[in-house]
Parts: sequence; C-alpha cells; structure tokens
Amino acid sequence: MFLSANNFYYEITITGDVMTRVGQWRKLGRPEAGVVGVQYFGYDSAGRGGSPWTLRRSTAGRWIFRGTGLQPGSPFSSRGIEADHTSAASPRGTQVIAEIVNVFGSGRNAQMTYYRAPSGAKVFAAGAFSLACSVWQPPVQQMMANLVTTLAPSAPPLRIGQEPTPGRLPTGGALIATRGSDS
Repeated sequence: MFLSANNFYYEITITGDVMTRVGQWRKLGRPEAGVVGVQYFGYDSAGRGGSPWTLRRSTAGRWIFRGTGLQPGSPFSSRGIEADHTSAASPRGTQVIAEIVNVFGSGRNAQMTYYRAPSGAKVFAAGAFSLACSVWQPPVQQMMANLVTTLAPSAPPLRIGQEPTPGRLPTGGALIATRGSDS
C-alpha cells in the first residue's frame, strides 16, 4: 500500500552509516511502475495545492470504496503536491481507480491504481502525495479500512475512527508506505 507519490524513485546503497544514491530506477532499466503500478512525473512547483480525486469505474474500485457512498465520478479528498501516472512499465491488469484531473495544469492526471501480481501480491498506489494526510476524513477512513482488511487479512480488524495502537498494526503481508520522495 503506497499512500503517497514518488515511491522507489532512486536506487541507493548503504555502507556503514553512509547512504549513497546510485541512480533513478527507470534509468537503470527497472522503472518504479513495474512494482508500484505508477511512477512519478511531476510536482506542484507553483505551490497551488491539490484538487480532489475523482472516482473512476473499475472492478477494484467497487471493493476499495465499498461503504463510502462514493460512485464513479464522485470527488473525494484532495492532494497533489507530487504525482504519479501509469506507464508502459505498469503491470498488466493495473486498474486506474481514481484520478486528479489535470493535476498541475499540464494536462496530465495523477492516477490512483490497484493491481494483483502473478505472485498473488495485491498492490494499491494513491498516485499523489499524500493520501495519508486525509486518512481520518470520511470517506477515506472507510476506504483505508477496506484496503487494510483486503491487503492484510490476518491483521486485527480496523474500526473506523480508531487509531491503530502499537502491537496491533497490520502484519499480514501488506506494505504500508507513507513517505514518497527518494524512497
């Protein structure tokens, strides 16, 4: 679960206590979209802030947004300081479930995606920085509960409005990432 944008942008090495940036994964022949489903394309250099996501019709969107009251075309939340988009490297079957249309006035859309890998891994990407900032806003609370329940089925139940407590975090194989740049 990637709750921001610009994930896996650089390969790094760590030797002792020194971290060194090797290069951009896509320039090394391993685009981040191959793992995340989307890849970074830009940021809001003008500082205008974000527009809302708009829900699209998709198979995954039906279960991800179950119980939220949202339908295809509904706006929700807002962000868009950094943005990701699908690419040719996105895994087959990647579904765009929501978009921030014309996110920086450049005609490109930030895209929220979901796909299931051949290994069985389930991968959700918010597509913009940062959905995590909206996690306590309805209907994002319900959406997050749906994601955690599906992506980490052995995790303790997550109740809407309840903050996770130490020792009760999802452990069923879900990768929860909330920081984007250079990670």
